[in-house]
Amino acid sequence: MSTSSQMRHVLRTLRTVILQCDLSGPDADLVVEPIVLMCPITRNMFRDPVVLFDSGHTYERSAIVSHFQCNGAKDPLTGLALSSARVTTNWAVRQIVRDWLDKHPDVTPDGWDGRELLEPSNDDRTRIIDDEGDVGVLRTWRAMCPALQRRWPEAARPEHWEGVTMENSRVVKLELGEFGLTGAVPAEIWRLGALRKLNLSRNQLTSVPAEIGQLTSLTEVHLFSNQLTSVPAEIGQLTSLRQLHLGGNQLTSVPAEIGQLTSLEWLSLNGNHLTSVPAEIGQLTSLRLLHLDGNRLTSVPAEIGQLTSLEWLSLNGNHLTSVPSEIGQLTSLIVLYLNGNQLTSVPAAIRDLQGNGCDVKLDTGVIIEDLEAQAERRRRANEEILRAAAEQQFQARFYGSPH
Repeated sequence: MSTSSQMRHVLRTLRTVILQCDLSGPDADLVVEPIVLMCPITRNMFRDPVVLFDSGHTYERSAIVSHFQCNGAKDPLTGLALSSARVTTNWAVRQIVRDWLDKHPDVTPDGWDGRELLEPSNDDRTRIIDDEGDVGVLRTWRAMCPALQRRWPEAARPEHWEGVTMENSRVVKLELGEFGLTGAVPAEIWRLGALRKLNLSRNQLTSVPAEIGQLTSLTEVHLFSNQLTSVPAEIGQLTSLRQLHLGGNQLTSVPAEIGQLTSLEWLSLNGNHLTSVPAEIGQLTSLRLLHLDGNRLTSVPAEIGQLTSLEWLSLNGNHLTSVPSEIGQLTSLIVLYLNGNQLTSVPAAIRDLQGNGCDVKLDTGVIIEDLEAQAERRRRANEEILRAAAEQQFQARFYGSPH
C-alpha cells in the first residue's frame, strides 16, 4: 500500500473511531502505523505537515521548501511539474500525529525539543512556496495581498489576470494602477527579470525594495500618487529606464544615484516634499521632461544647465528666491514654469530663452534682469564673499586659532 493510500485508510479509520465511540467512555485506541506519520521526503515523523494542492500529497513544510529550491515546482513523489506550489497546513494529519504521540508518551522524535507539533503562524494557513518562474511570483504576491485576491481570480490563469502582460511565460508588463495596494512592494519582485513596464501608481504603497535595482530590463516605472517617503539608491541600476514617475508622494530627498539613469527621458518628482535635488541630476543628458513643481525647493543646482535635451521644465510652486544663470544653456526648452515662487528677478538668460520661442511663465512683477544688472548682482555677491573671508581672517589673527 502506498503512503497516500495508507493515509486515506488512516483518515477513514479515524472517522470510524470518532463516529462509533462512546462519548462518555474512555478514549478509543488509535491504531496507526508509524510509517504513516513520516514525511515521504525526510522519512522522519511529521513536525509541520502540509498538503500540496496540486497532488494532494502531504509533506513536511521545511522539506518541501528545500525540495522546490533544488528541483523547481515538481512533486517529489511523482516528479511531475506543478502549475502551483501552494500548500496549506494539513490539520487532519497534525491531529493524527498529536493523538499518536499522546498514546506513545515514551516517543520523542529525533531532533525535536519536545513532543508538541509546531503551531503554524497566521500566514501558514495558505502559503506559496517557490512556484515555477514568474507565475510563482504573481501567485505569491496574490497570497500576501487581499487587494490582488479581489482582482485576480484564483481559478484564472495568471497570464489572464488584469494588468498582467506575459510573453513566452515571462511577465513583461505589470499595470496595477488603482488596485488598492498597500504597504511595501514585495522584495520577490526582483524575480521578474523580463519586466519592462511597472505601473503601481495611485495606490497606498509606503516603500519600494532595494531589489527593484535588479530589474534591469525596466524602461518605465510609474509610482506616482502613493505614500512613498524614500526611494532606494539601487534605482540607479535601472540604466535602461526611459520614464520614472515619482510625483505625488512624500519624498524629502532623491538619491544621488539617480544621475546614473543616463537613458532617462522623463522624470516626474512633482508634488513631494523636496527641498533640494542632487547636483547629479545634471548627468541626465537624455532628459526631455523634468517635473519639479509643487515641492519646497529653495534652490536649483547650476548643473541643471547641462540638460541640453530638456524641452519641458516645471519649477512652479516652490520656494525659489533665485534661478541659476546656467538655465540659459537649455536651448531646447519649449516650456519653463517659474511662477508660484518667491522670485523678484530672474537672470537675463531667460530673455534669450523667450527669444528662442520658449514659453516662460513668471509671476507678475518678476523682473528679467538685463546684462548690466546681472553683472552688478554678481559683483555684489563676490564682494560679500570677499568681505566674509576677510572678516574670518581678521578674527583668526586677533583671537587666535583654536587648538
